[in-house]
Amino acid sequence: MLEPFDWVRLARGGAELMTTLRFIQNEALDTKDHPVAGPHSALSGPCIRCGVYSRRPRKTYCSTCSFILSKTPNYIQASKDSLLLWGQTGGGIPRPLRHPHQKIAKFIYGPAFFKDNAFLLGIKSFKLITFLREIVFAHGYDLSGHFLIFPTVGTNPKMTMNDVLITAMRQRLPIIPDQLTITFMPNMYWSVNSRKMWKGYDNSAPIQEFIALLDTAQTFKHIFGPQDQDHILNILNSSSFQEKMFHWHRFVGLQDTSVQEFLSTINMVNWLSEQRTYFFEILPYVSYNTTN
Repeated sequence: MLEPFDWVRLARGGAELMTTLRFIQNEALDTKDHPVAGPHSALSGPCIRCGVYSRRPRKTYCSTCSFILSKTPNYIQASKDSLLLWGQTGGGIPRPLRHPHQKIAKFIYGPAFFKDNAFLLGIKSFKLITFLREIVFAHGYDLSGHFLIFPTVGTNPKMTMNDVLITAMRQRLPIIPDQLTITFMPNMYWSVNSRKMWKGYDNSAPIQEFIALLDTAQTFKHIFGPQDQDHILNILNSSSFQEKMFHWHRFVGLQDTSVQEFLSTINMVNWLSEQRTYFFEILPYVSYNTTN
């Protein structure tokens, strides 16, 4: 018999995974009465997707796999607009996920639980900061563990959603840290090559620091539109230090006093190049609204 997390690992693309998580959330993946398939033969065999349950008459999939695949197109946009959270916590599953209230249930998919202290959750990207604040509201800063947050990927012959999940699960921690730490991977290829990509910069932070980073990103995105963001990034990526500082101070001098104070506070001009890249990669996943 397949457990909910087994169904999760069958997903080849993000939309397929979000569909599966939604059905797990709605308790629609009941396979207790599904017949287990016999061995392969000339006329029959197990479902070609799950490899466990019997195929539907004159079909190649079992009823559950057919159900998931038929609904997957409805979740393509949800996949594009969402992030995945692979969590490992000490002391059991966080309280807001055991029985999600209506406010949270509206913007999450799942969760699918793995053993007694790990889970996979889909979450609308613009609501990530709201979700993390709910965790802090329920537990304060006493919850220990690690959240790995990353986007979904489409069906790709080089990297399927299943490959991504396996990569995330391989980071299962032998020892749960004594505080809740967040690692955010804006690009899943970074997850595979994280040591190479982030040499010299740690993209993990305690939950309170990560929430502060998302707050900063929201404020930055609220102040500066896409063209200004590109202009700022071009200035900061200048190879000449003197040229960078000249154009930076000229740009800051054109801003309102409140904006100048904000830029002075975050001190972006002195960030490491990897930190800068990380920040700008986060921007698509935060909303323009500073009152999230």
